[in-house]
Amino acid sequence: MEPPTQAPPAVEEPASAPASGGLPLPKVGPDDDTQARYQAVLAVLEQADLGWTPVVEHSAAMSWSGEELRVAFATQFQLDQGRPRVTGAVIRPLLQAAFPGVTRVEVVLREQPQGRPETRHEARKTARVLYLQQLRTAVDTDPVILRLRSELELELDDFIPTDPKESRP
Repeated sequence: MEPPTQAPPAVEEPASAPASGGLPLPKVGPDDDTQARYQAVLAVLEQADLGWTPVVEHSAAMSWSGEELRVAFATQFQLDQGRPRVTGAVIRPLLQAAFPGVTRVEVVLREQPQGRPETRHEARKTARVLYLQQLRTAVDTDPVILRLRSELELELDDFIPTDPKESRP
């Protein structure tokens, strides 16, 4: 008696199959807004680390409507460095996965009004300022620190907290 023959298993490409140069597609949800989708693309590029710093650190998605995604850079220099990358073939599959229907990417110099989307670089700077303000408030109101300052007759003009996440080689 012959063993039953089995068909070879079908090979199915996963949704996150590598695209363009082996980069994985960004993971986005159907309810994600423009900023969340763009951050997912930036996360993929950040992992690739192939000269994507101008895009990852200094760009922000301004708007997405149908076929067009509008990406802005904070300075002309950053725009000049980032434009060829944002409009190039390597990033196209990532943008199309994150922004269904996108066929055009407009790259612009961002204006400076309040409420604009921040670049990652700007968001880190803003977070650092807020952190230092919170830390200063905590130091100025902590009873133990206040007692030590009083007993030692110290004035605290400024301080720089140790932050190992921000130390650079």
